[in-house]
Amino acid sequence: MDALLRGDIPRAVYSTALEKTGNETAYALELMAVLRDFPRTAAMRDAAYADLGDCPESTAARCRRPTEDKGPEDRGMNQAEINAAIGKSRALFDDALAQTPTAELYEQYVEFVQGMMHTEGDTSTVCAVQDVVDICAAAHEAGVASKALYEIWIEETLRRCAGAASAGKGHYTEALSVAEKATTARATVSDGDLWLRRIALTTAMVSCRGGSADSSEDDAADTVNKTYDAALAAVQGHDIVRVLSTRINFCLAHGSNEDVQQAFAACIQGEHEQAFRANAGADAGEKHGPADTRAGFVDWTYLQFGIGAARSLYARLLRDSPVQVGYESLQRFIDLEMAQDTVNIACVRELFERAVPIAGHDTPGLWLEYARAERVAGDVTKLGDVYWMAVKTLRDPEPFVSQYRLGQIAA
Repeated sequence: MDALLRGDIPRAVYSTALEKTGNETAYALELMAVLRDFPRTAAMRDAAYADLGDCPESTAARCRRPTEDKGPEDRGMNQAEINAAIGKSRALFDDALAQTPTAELYEQYVEFVQGMMHTEGDTSTVCAVQDVVDICAAAHEAGVASKALYEIWIEETLRRCAGAASAGKGHYTEALSVAEKATTARATVSDGDLWLRRIALTTAMVSCRGGSADSSEDDAADTVNKTYDAALAAVQGHDIVRVLSTRINFCLAHGSNEDVQQAFAACIQGEHEQAFRANAGADAGEKHGPADTRAGFVDWTYLQFGIGAARSLYARLLRDSPVQVGYESLQRFIDLEMAQDTVNIACVRELFERAVPIAGHDTPGLWLEYARAERVAGDVTKLGDVYWMAVKTLRDPEPFVSQYRLGQIAA
């Protein structure tokens, strides 16, 4: 009992555990949290904190200690004592960052302040949204802000300005300024997520401004398009496709038909380039995303200009695309043709013939649709040909045969 009261037992367990784990910082912190439940371990915790080393995680742990490291004899603090402890922790963070400003330590500081903002009681005098904004701004000024810090900075700036949302563009101006800093900082200048956030904020701001007397719709679109151009000059790899994809949505909402066509074409071209750079080969187009964009382009063309224009477009895409159009897109083209009052069976057959090498071995539904098309066309000979082709091609033809026969009975 005396050994327990003196803290000998937890001290022995702690020392042995650290030896077994190689004195790993994360594990040491977990063990120290356990020590807090034992009386008379304050001196041992002092030594443990001193031995943590100088990595950002260890430094942050020492900074948080005034608010976290409370033994059984120290608990039950009132609000004033809690706020004083938070103030001490913040002062320790400030001193540590003055000596060694790193992105990791700034992130730990932000996490600490945000955690204290959600602590029970009134901590508004020592932790507020503006404090998080200021910490992120300090990291930027020190030249060490990370993507995570910029994202938090943008979110907290929007949160702080939320009360002024009725002021229109003012709700977004400060957050956009942060996004502009993020996308011009050397460490994050090519980050796709930050550029997409900047584009979204620019679009939101000019949308609020669009109806004002000092701004025209053309000016607003020009502002957003310049941001898109800047993003495309900065981002790399698949982020290029992500930016081009959102540009389609912007043009659909705010651009002319010519703008939309150019946006679709640019995105499809970008997807093809990325597919080849990833050594995807000619059979991996669907995996890399061009399928939905190409099919979306055809769908939009059909809605705007009719089946003739849509048919010409998908025929050109099938002929000229360097990356193979996948089954899902071909199925959408087939559905489009089959939905017409007068079905062009020649076009439908060509689409099915393209789909068979891609999905014919494992997709009974493809053959059932093919058979249905021939039944609609009334060509009994072709219908029989499709049946036997399906039986020979499918690895397991039984599901097709069963459903085909049911369809014949129903017909």
